[in-house]
Amino acid sequence: MTTTQAAPQTFKRNSRGMQDLLMDEIDLLRTGKSTPQNARAIGSLASGVIALARAEMDRARFIAEVRTDSAGDQLGSAPPIMLGNGQ
Repeated sequence: MTTTQAAPQTFKRNSRGMQDLLMDEIDLLRTGKSTPQNARAIGSLASGVIALARAEMDRARFIAEVRTDSAGDQLGSAPPIMLGNGQ
């Protein structure tokens, strides 16, 4: 029976920390100390974090490009990011 060893419980909450976590999980998977299900779950969570970071960058870019009218007045601020179905 193979014993699985989970990736570290904590990691630096930045892109380098996530990269290290993913690489560690790959190593654990290749040596049989993790399972494909665990690796898939970590990969899925990482994809979600990346998607959220991308949405935040897009929103920041949108806010920086808020259009003004001919008099130079701001037309409005960006609406909040809606998650899920927005309800």
